[in-house]
Amino acid sequence: MRGRLFGYGLPIWIVGTVVLRLRGQYVLLPRGFKRTFILFAVSFPLIAWLVRRVLRRSGLGWTAA
Repeated sequence: MRGRLFGYGLPIWIVGTVVLRLRGQYVLLPRGFKRTFILFAVSFPLIAWLVRRVLRRSGLGWTAA
């Protein structure tokens, strides 16, 4: 079960690292408060949904998150 979670987490981590390395300077711009707020407002529910989905597929409950 942990191997399956590792199998989901490793590619997500690699993609996130590559995106931040290539485009990280454009993610949080000091003059872009609206853009930063939208980024957080969209990413928080998306990550919560992704965690629930991965845990459900691996047989663990929501409390394991």
